[in-house]
Amino acid sequence: MNWVLSLLLVSQIQIVRVKYNGGDWYNDPSIIPNMLREFQKRTGIETSPREVVLSLHSPEIFFYPFLFITGHGKINLSEEEIKNLRKYLYSGGFVYADDDYGMDEYFRRLVAKAFPESKLILLP
Repeated sequence: MNWVLSLLLVSQIQIVRVKYNGGDWYNDPSIIPNMLREFQKRTGIETSPREVVLSLHSPEIFFYPFLFITGHGKINLSEEEIKNLRKYLYSGGFVYADDDYGMDEYFRRLVAKAFPESKLILLP
């Protein structure tokens, strides 16, 4: 994506579906359009109807404020992908992980590997 196009998209919220090895990252195709529709309805902020699919290898993830990870089972990320995820989050990005069944333990391991100095906590 070039910088001109990314500037044009800044006025619309988009959610990036994260493509990864090891599981069905493509699961639940209706969830992103539903989340965007509800987000726009509740906030009045314009959303983009276009779903973006990127791997964590892509430098384009840094153009988007919201990453979505879903699936059943194993998430297999390379060291480079883990490093990019860490950089993305420390740069102010947001990740929403949706365990459709069996992804929880793999996501927790991923977070522990990306942030060994931290731990997940339950939010009240």
